[in-house]
Amino acid sequence: MRIIALSDTHCKHREITQEVELLVKENPKAILVHAGDATITGTRKESFEFLEWFSDFKAENKILVPGNHDLGMDKYMGNKLRSEGYLFDFIDKAEESGVKVLINDECNINGFSILGISMIPQLLGWAFYAEDSTIERFVNSVETEYDIIISHSPMLDVLDWSKDNRGIKISKNYGSREFNILVDKCKPKVFISGHIHSSHGSVRYNEYTTAYNVSILNEDYDVEYLVTTIDL
Repeated sequence: MRIIALSDTHCKHREITQEVELLVKENPKAILVHAGDATITGTRKESFEFLEWFSDFKAENKILVPGNHDLGMDKYMGNKLRSEGYLFDFIDKAEESGVKVLINDECNINGFSILGISMIPQLLGWAFYAEDSTIERFVNSVETEYDIIISHSPMLDVLDWSKDNRGIKISKNYGSREFNILVDKCKPKVFISGHIHSSHGSVRYNEYTTAYNVSILNEDYDVEYLVTTIDL
């Protein structure tokens, strides 16, 4: 099975339409994954423009795991910003359009078990913010193994550092140690994340798991990286 994975398009998704179309045409049975930050501020307009684009691809299975910029997809933040038009029925519309939205939830596709996590540490005031203790409780509640884990936020020290255009690390790590514990516990074949644009790439994490950062934009919010394909 093939996974076609991307994240952090921030309203620039139409710039990669041709690339995604070609990948889906080559393998329509692939799972098309967006690992969050589809929008910039998560407004109704941004969210539904993305959904129209994403749902139009002919992949049999499409999964979205929202990120911290996707404010309108977070019921708590949407309700908090109701007066600014942020509370709307995005998840229902996505499901009607054939897009499975996983927010700390799971699904099974073609016999592969998939867990999607929208919990973002360290970013109080953004969508899906979660304190370390909240993430810890969630990880402790997980009782099964998964083939694929999709999380907008990366693991700690694994594709989670910002770099300048020379590849030099310029800021602290943004991943969550609890996700390392989750991966050690669940032994997925694949851990997909985004969030930190300049850490795009892949790395073998342990004997079971390969980690991928599937961001499309660089730190200047310009399209730089190719869509990631993963074969299981």
